[in-house]
Amino acid sequence: MRPDPGEVLFTLGQVLATETSTLPAEEYQQGRVRMMGIALLMAAEDIAKGAEKHLQQNRAMTVLMLRAVAGGQLDAGLKERLEEAAQSAPQDMTPAKLRTFNDLLRERLIELHEAAERTGLDELNDAIWDLLDAMTRSDRSELLEMIFAQEEATAAAAVAAAEAAG
Repeated sequence: MRPDPGEVLFTLGQVLATETSTLPAEEYQQGRVRMMGIALLMAAEDIAKGAEKHLQQNRAMTVLMLRAVAGGQLDAGLKERLEEAAQSAPQDMTPAKLRTFNDLLRERLIELHEAAERTGLDELNDAIWDLLDAMTRSDRSELLEMIFAQEEATAAAAVAAAEAAG
């Protein structure tokens, strides 16, 4: 029986980022081990949630772009690029294909955003900012947040111990 790659990455990342990196060693080595652990945790999280996150983001960007095209206030070249991007969704739903499509849509979203700001399409501009905010929130790593919270607690405990001792 083969282990689940996501679980392997998660376990190794957790050990490297939280346990191994706190063992006595030079600061540089601790930092390297911690970064390896964080990279593994991010890879595990991407395996676990990446496809669904990209599907949701891709749908939201596509809907926004098609709505902007239907609004009729964009130049013909931009309309064509937005329509082409929206219609180029991959048939293969592997994480790599979804990520590549997500990158293409983000490029077109930047173009659309520039056009909305340049031409004073305030409602479209607001919708783009709302979408960017939602995407930024979904891109934040829950695992990194957990690690940073743990580091803050460790630092606070060290400060409290130093104050009590001295």
